[in-house]
Amino acid sequence: MRLGNGLATYFCYVAASVGFFNTTLEEYYTHVMYLPALNGATEGILIVSGFILLPAYYGIEFWN
Repeated sequence: MRLGNGLATYFCYVAASVGFFNTTLEEYYTHVMYLPALNGATEGILIVSGFILLPAYYGIEFWN
């Protein structure tokens, strides 16, 4: 996304990963991992993976 090495990049990755963190935390305390059809854990990790893989395949110009 051509945000550089700053807080904006960090917040994009954190925003996409927070669903997975919350699901894991809930499972830790309740001993049950409830994941509906659409869930933050799976979609968050897929979004982060997409942020990494798209420019790896198309090049950094993908974000222009």
